[in-house]
Amino acid sequence: MAIIPDHIIDQVQERVDIVEVVGSYIPLKKAGRNYRAPCPFHHEKTPSFMVSPDKQIFHCFGCGAGGNVFGFLMKYERLEFPEAVRSLAQKAGVVVPSERRESAQEASATSLLYAANELATDFFQRNFKEDKNGRQAYDYLIKRGLTQEMISTFKLGFTSSGRENLLSFARQKGVSPEILEKTGLAIARQSGGYFDRFRNRIMFPIIDMKLRILGFGGRVFLKEDEGPKYMNSPETSIYNKRRHLYGLNFTWKHIRDEDQVIIVEGYLDLIIPLQYGVKNIVASLGTSLTQEQIRFLRRYTKNAVVIFDPDKAGELATLRSLDLLLEEGLSVGVVRLPQGCDPDSFVKKYGPEEFKKRISDAKNLFDYKMSVLLSKYDKTVLEDKAKIVEEMLPIISKVPNAVLKAGYIKNLSDALLIEEDAIWQELKKIRPDYPTTRTKENKGQIKVETRSKKFRQSEKILAGILMDDNKCIKLVREKLCLEEFQDPLIRKIMDILFKCSDQSKKVTPGTLINYLEDSETHSFIPEFVDTLEAVIDRQKTLDDCIVRIKQDNLKEKLNRLQVEIALAQNRDDEERINKLIAECSGLVRSIKAYEGKTKETLQKI
Repeated sequence: MAIIPDHIIDQVQERVDIVEVVGSYIPLKKAGRNYRAPCPFHHEKTPSFMVSPDKQIFHCFGCGAGGNVFGFLMKYERLEFPEAVRSLAQKAGVVVPSERRESAQEASATSLLYAANELATDFFQRNFKEDKNGRQAYDYLIKRGLTQEMISTFKLGFTSSGRENLLSFARQKGVSPEILEKTGLAIARQSGGYFDRFRNRIMFPIIDMKLRILGFGGRVFLKEDEGPKYMNSPETSIYNKRRHLYGLNFTWKHIRDEDQVIIVEGYLDLIIPLQYGVKNIVASLGTSLTQEQIRFLRRYTKNAVVIFDPDKAGELATLRSLDLLLEEGLSVGVVRLPQGCDPDSFVKKYGPEEFKKRISDAKNLFDYKMSVLLSKYDKTVLEDKAKIVEEMLPIISKVPNAVLKAGYIKNLSDALLIEEDAIWQELKKIRPDYPTTRTKENKGQIKVETRSKKFRQSEKILAGILMDDNKCIKLVREKLCLEEFQDPLIRKIMDILFKCSDQSKKVTPGTLINYLEDSETHSFIPEFVDTLEAVIDRQKTLDDCIVRIKQDNLKEKLNRLQVEIALAQNRDDEERINKLIAECSGLVRSIKAYEGKTKETLQKI
């Protein structure tokens, strides 16, 4: 994704108010100068989530989450940073450069395709009332258990049996056949002219996260209808089925809140359970899951449950495609419904509570695939044992956790009565370079694992003061250099503050976060600012912090010298010992000169 210029990011941040943005997602209550709410990122009874309009940051004192307006949107909606900026830019009326500058002509052509799909959707919905077969199709959906509300919510419709009905309607509205062809709704005849792609089918619009209609799925509803049961829009310039999941625009919040996604295959397999209250669900648009789809889902949860249709052929082939879920770091459960049931019919027959129970009792992917293989092969036959191992190892190789991987190897060994070493040898043939641990990555850079951090109080307070009052930066820079800050994060913050001061750029806690690439560090910024609440005399506190930092650095240097003296004594290096003792004496005098100067102020904070 293209890098968004800093001045655009600053412009967006200047035009949006974090209180207004956060308040559009959760109810905020005034609490002095700030706003308070129950934290949306963890369950709590007493509200500990604070939003500061002055600093333009948020901070939860319960779970430690914190950041600026972009960070809130990223965490709440599971967006990447550029997506959060673009989303807020749209609300603020700021134009963000695209990855490739789209010409006015291209932009106009794209908007025509979306408009054509909206027009077609309107036509299909009208047909429920105006077309004889359409009324039958509507009754069919009602008999299948759909409510009028769900039919309307998902914008379901019907395309009549005529070969040019949609084309004719579109012409009347000023939409050309060429545009309909580009959306996949019309097909060009070799002899000239066009005809409708979809005829006599219930139509399911494919809607993206921005509520734009990308394409359609068409389903026959009468046994005598010709053609395949399902027909889908071809890929177009605005629709790539590998990147989208049906229903996600309606269910992403529930997936995030429940930290689990249920993956089904068909349109009605999503709509009916959703209607019955199973809201953390998506459909895969009738294809095997793709890496793009899985990465999109991973923004909202790392726990997936896949429901298999027991009547589906090629179950093992489909199971292999689920290896991608493991490879992308998701925990995978599998549910196999009773013979003759799909999610749609199961929920209607047994109810949503039984459906949810099946989900909670889902087998992990290892156990499920093992049970399928044991029903296919004879584990007492050596050749069949080898086939089972061959089928199981691709799943095991993609498990990122070394302990889980070892456990699965042991389980496979016990089930087949094969030595673990033999299975490990076969695993090396599959993925000999597979890492045993994973690191978090962001923008191509390796990041350290999340950890709780304890900062030096003096460095922490000083950083908070400078973020809040840029006028103090010059004074601090005259007395301290970057190397005197021991914590790497605070040293990085000071480097940013110093450079921005050189460029006469104003830095606030909210804007400072944008300069820190590692999102794991963003929650520490509000923590620095919170320490200022106890500061009464800022100038004295600032001076005291500078003194304490220098004093602490001298003490650390003294400790290192004392270690060196001990080593020199072990070597009987008299000359070295005398030199180090003299240096230590000078340090002790310097440390004593600082004694008592800062103790009283810093103890109060």
